[in-house]
Amino acid sequence: MNLRDRRVQYETAGLDRGDLADDPIVQFGRWYADAVSAAIA
Repeated sequence: MNLRDRRVQYETAGLDRGDLADDPIVQFGRWYADAVSAAIA
């Protein structure tokens, strides 16, 4: 697998503090769940 081929540009999507959980552990759980749903974790 070539990692360069899996690279994605995220210029259109940003990170907005208002969308983040106050608790970093909760936020990690959200990101991890998203990764599992996308079959990348």
